[in-house]
Amino acid sequence: MTQCYSAEGNVVPVTVVETGPCVVVQKKQPDKDGYSALQVGFGSKKAQRVNKAEQGHMGKAGKGAFEVLREFRLDDVSSYEVGQEIKVTDLFKVGDLIDVAGVSKGHGFTGVIKRWSLPVFQDPMVLMNISVMAAPSATVRIRAVFVRAKKWPDIGAMSR
Repeated sequence: MTQCYSAEGNVVPVTVVETGPCVVVQKKQPDKDGYSALQVGFGSKKAQRVNKAEQGHMGKAGKGAFEVLREFRLDDVSSYEVGQEIKVTDLFKVGDLIDVAGVSKGHGFTGVIKRWSLPVFQDPMVLMNISVMAAPSATVRIRAVFVRAKKWPDIGAMSR
């Protein structure tokens, strides 16, 4: 997320998306595969970091190894060829609305405040007891069984 200025001088929030160029790696056709789709590769990767099966699969496109492979279902794939580059300008116009799926940046080993989005600075009682609230919840045992649904830090990371 970033911002840019319009012609009137107003600040406009924008999302920057890196999109290509994407390369057609495989065409799936209804007579062979049962459906029609394009498998598209994006981003470059060293060939030595890809196993031999994937090297052979991506080698058919003649563009090296790709970091990301995705499949898009289409009604007609006859207008595309393996190895063809697809650019965003071929598919979209300025002002088109698109759906974007991404991967969150993650927060690593966080404390319970950030991990569970606790409203620390909204509740005055929490402000008075900040050291208590920032600590993980107390271990509650009933008949030697830990109670579920307690807000803990990343326990898996602690055991590694």
